[in-house]
Amino acid sequence: MILYHIRSVVDDLNLITCHCLFMSSSELEKNSTARELRLDGLQSGIGQYVYHTPNVFGFFLPEYSAPGQITEANLVTPEAMVINAPTVVGFLNGAYSLIDLGLNSCFDGFGGTVINDCPSIFYNWYTWNPERQTMATLRYQPSTTDAETVVDELALLLTAGRLSPGSRRIVREAYDVEFIAANAASALRLAQKLVISTPEYHSTNTVKRKEQLRPDPEIPVPSQNEYKAIIILNLNGGMYGLACADKGIKTFSLTFIHSINNRYGRVQHAGSS
Repeated sequence: MILYHIRSVVDDLNLITCHCLFMSSSELEKNSTARELRLDGLQSGIGQYVYHTPNVFGFFLPEYSAPGQITEANLVTPEAMVINAPTVVGFLNGAYSLIDLGLNSCFDGFGGTVINDCPSIFYNWYTWNPERQTMATLRYQPSTTDAETVVDELALLLTAGRLSPGSRRIVREAYDVEFIAANAASALRLAQKLVISTPEYHSTNTVKRKEQLRPDPEIPVPSQNEYKAIIILNLNGGMYGLACADKGIKTFSLTFIHSINNRYGRVQHAGSS
């Protein structure tokens, strides 16, 4: 129900729509031990969430044109106001977490906090139990383990069949390699990650690939000037700060300051010389 609720409230949330499309197409199912499904961290992860529009006009202004080639071509790209490198990476992080671990908060996932120590999953410190350690899991299973069929099914579900022949070939080859190296389940997860990373998944138009490679960027000439960096640490509240009284400094603060000193150089705090 939450998927359809999000879709019906705001119809211009492109990345949210992508995430909901993926969850519904991949047969997201609530686990028996979970309560109400909840999506967290979308505003910070992808820059969009229901009821979090910055103003009455929504997330996108219709006349917005992204700088560069879009502006030079006199085109408009309203969604580029929110969709940028950090939010695209944030979406992929959340989607990859969902594929690998189900709906929880681990590794920038968009679910609620279920596991306090996410890295321990990969160290096998405890038995992984998706029913208890995730809010929901993806239940989709292809009709066969044949690479071509699997990719065709994913293309139909996630891109309405618009996945280009070039993208299909890349996903098929990666699927076959992972299938041999690991198993069918691991190969399916890899194929899902690759498909949702394609341009066809993130757009509704036909993607036309260029055959030529992008030119290598020019290597800049190193400056002869001395370099100095100023590092600003935003502690975001709730912590013993770097600027402390001369007396009564907590051990944790001193340890933290010393670790910064060792890595970045001298950090000044009140009372220090």
